[in-house]
Amino acid sequence: MSSPSLTDRFADYLHRQGLRFTPRRRGIVGFLATRGGHATLQSLVEELQASDPSLGSVTVYRTVRLLEDAGLLQRTVLDGLDHYELASSHHDHLVCEGCGAVLEFYNAAIEARQAAVAERLGFRMTDHTHVIRGRCRACRSR
Repeated sequence: MSSPSLTDRFADYLHRQGLRFTPRRRGIVGFLATRGGHATLQSLVEELQASDPSLGSVTVYRTVRLLEDAGLLQRTVLDGLDHYELASSHHDHLVCEGCGAVLEFYNAAIEARQAAVAERLGFRMTDHTHVIRGRCRACRSR
């Protein structure tokens, strides 16, 4: 048996909240399910409005907030801007200061070290964001 799709999970969340799954919300979720990657809210609005100019930015903002509240979309602050991506297993980010590329990585040793530091300092960690800034291979070769 396969797991429910993003659309199904969002529809279920909206139903439990007593909210409607409108055609506009369905379109936004469908777009996000196929887009992948990281995007600012403004870039999402621009990309969605390119295919549907009548789509209001407030509708996108509200839908993104609902998806985040549902745990289906994850917000990460990168270089002072909120970036959104589909929620997935925990990972950290490498951000290129040249071209803006965002790479994801997971390293168990780094995770264990962060947890150990938090514990040693008497801090109960609930979440964290780890961002490494630098220059990607392509930007370094230019």
